[in-house]
Amino acid sequence: MRLTALLSIGIASALSGGEARPPDVRTTTFAERVAADPVRQRAATKQLAFPLISTLSHVPDPLVVEAGQQPQTPWPDPAAAIWRRLPWLPRFDDYLAKRKESSKPEQVFTRVDWCEKQGLDDCAAFELRCAFKPMFMDFMNPAYQRLNTRWLKYAGRFQTPWAFPLPFAGTWRVVVDQTGHHRIKAGATFAFDAIVEQAGRAFTGNGRALTDHHTFGREILAQADGVVIVAEDANPDQPVGQAGGYGGANNVIVDYGGGVRGLYGHLQQKSLTVKVGDRVKPGQVLGKTGNSGASGQPHLHWTFVDHDHISIVGNYRFEVERAGRWTLCESGPLPEGALVRNPSSETSKP
Repeated sequence: MRLTALLSIGIASALSGGEARPPDVRTTTFAERVAADPVRQRAATKQLAFPLISTLSHVPDPLVVEAGQQPQTPWPDPAAAIWRRLPWLPRFDDYLAKRKESSKPEQVFTRVDWCEKQGLDDCAAFELRCAFKPMFMDFMNPAYQRLNTRWLKYAGRFQTPWAFPLPFAGTWRVVVDQTGHHRIKAGATFAFDAIVEQAGRAFTGNGRALTDHHTFGREILAQADGVVIVAEDANPDQPVGQAGGYGGANNVIVDYGGGVRGLYGHLQQKSLTVKVGDRVKPGQVLGKTGNSGASGQPHLHWTFVDHDHISIVGNYRFEVERAGRWTLCESGPLPEGALVRNPSSETSKP
């Protein structure tokens, strides 16, 4: 079986909550991951295709895809418009009819409840994603949080089809999210914050200066080969303890192919070494950690996101420190509070 066919099976399994352990992303290339994306394949049988929420003004409704065809969209590349494709079920006829009966935005929970009662969880997830669009960054809005509470039931089903290395060299501490601030944002549900410690401390002296913090100015690395789609580093770094606005965080987003993108935030002002459109190699320096945006102290915030910038579960290949010993994890989530690093045999930087 061709590698692209194997990749396509793996991507479809991961994006639908499959149990197979994701392979090491280093066994693939960006071109292979793009070619294997399930939304790009011709349908073997009749399917239902859900558009991306970023394209709802052009493709407002799910599309029926006949066997041997691809979704008919305004874009030649289906991945620019389609989120997921599912094998056709007879109940989809009822679902499409229900959408027309209760099409108003305020009826979203009516549609979601109906989908859940019919066992159409993928349709329920799509309805919630659509409802997020007009308020995607307004996560302090009670209406947003009502949607988010329902979305959390489905969010964990979508994960990276590959295990990625960590986006840094050396040993870092995964910060415990004690306030749950990631879980209240669809764009950060599965995000991690990480810092560098020395002798168990995040900074020297009183930590009031940015340069007191061991994390400040650390290099952030591409986790695979890909293409830079966002590169922003004009925003100033905030003084320690004085968090700025959520829109003021410098960040880089790299498209790794197959519907997976890596987002790296709170980067240092004027530290980026890449620009939009650049092709990057695994381990290439993207920029440096800083304290821009809503950040109280220097740290790296990162997550994998889909094409709608909605956070998906990340699978990682890393070593974790337990009782003074380093243990290899071939694929899985990061343990909060733990010290982690890339496998020592694959890391050349201290």
